[in-house]
Amino acid sequence: MKKNLVNLAVLAVAAAPLSALADVEVYGKMKVSVNFDSNDSDPDATKDDSKISVLSNNSRIGVRGSEDLGAGLKAIYTWENQVQVDEGEWRTQARDTYVGLAGDWGKLMLGRKNTPHKQSTRSLDPFVDTVGDYNTVILTDRRMSNTIYYWSPDMNGLVVAAGFAPDYADDDLPDSTPSAADIAADGVNSQEQTGFSGMATYSAGPLFLAGAYEVLGESSSVVNGNTYEDLESLKFGASYKFGDAKINFVYANDDAGGNNNDRDQIYFSGTYKMGSTVWKAAFGQIADLGNSSNTGADFIALGASQWLSKKTEVYAIYAAISNDTNSSFGLKLGPAPAAAGKDVSSFAIGIHHNFSSK
Repeated sequence: MKKNLVNLAVLAVAAAPLSALADVEVYGKMKVSVNFDSNDSDPDATKDDSKISVLSNNSRIGVRGSEDLGAGLKAIYTWENQVQVDEGEWRTQARDTYVGLAGDWGKLMLGRKNTPHKQSTRSLDPFVDTVGDYNTVILTDRRMSNTIYYWSPDMNGLVVAAGFAPDYADDDLPDSTPSAADIAADGVNSQEQTGFSGMATYSAGPLFLAGAYEVLGESSSVVNGNTYEDLESLKFGASYKFGDAKINFVYANDDAGGNNNDRDQIYFSGTYKMGSTVWKAAFGQIADLGNSSNTGADFIALGASQWLSKKTEVYAIYAAISNDTNSSFGLKLGPAPAAAGKDVSSFAIGIHHNFSSK
């Protein structure tokens, strides 16, 4: 822990002169909450199965900037890392970290970044980075390392993006390591796993539409002979604003190959803004896995946030997931169930502060 704190101090000292440069920004988000969790851990319904915890909720710090290379070309870079505010620790978990070039034609980036599949519908989650995060329901949003990314400019509301990973075996993605026998049989080799992610989004006034596709080669846990199946993900999203209200919808399907290994997910959410207060609600459903009965779950989230300034928000959120008898889903930024068929709930009170040197 002392080493982590020293790292933070070194970053702060180094960032001070950098922040004075026009094209360099030191930025971050502190997103801490107090959560009152329940996960049905005690079979006796008359006994308390709850706990209180303080969570950091993907708090982060980063440095980003650019250099003008002339002729409309820029060099761009971002380095972002997770900070565990509740423990005062600097985590080695890297977030978006890349270097690239940008121009009127778009951006070309090399490194680690949210995939286009993930980014396509992220704006449709009003509970992002809280206990109500929609990744409790939308299961395969991710980052990819070792990746070549292209992001187009806005073309009259249309944006397209694609990412190709020649080898993501060192990333935190599923990595089905083959046995020696598999490799000897010239089968799957985890060091040759490749990934592709693409999206298209369209914005026109109050309307937003998104579609995305992603495939991770030889990443499924399903084995066909000596070869692991691909993991494919398809996603569509839409939102519409009318006045101070906004409604969102996301559909996703993940297919791990083989027989009966696909799963649908749906998510609805809405927000209503009253001055500096935002009311939020969401409902989601995870369908059964293939033909396996009672392997799904239902999800709800309710909350409100109050912006005290342009940078500081306080909020209260209640989120819960109800598992079928053969499923054991937990809240993305909350507790896991005690066992299959158990429900999970959490009430969180939190503060979110954005900071930037610009």
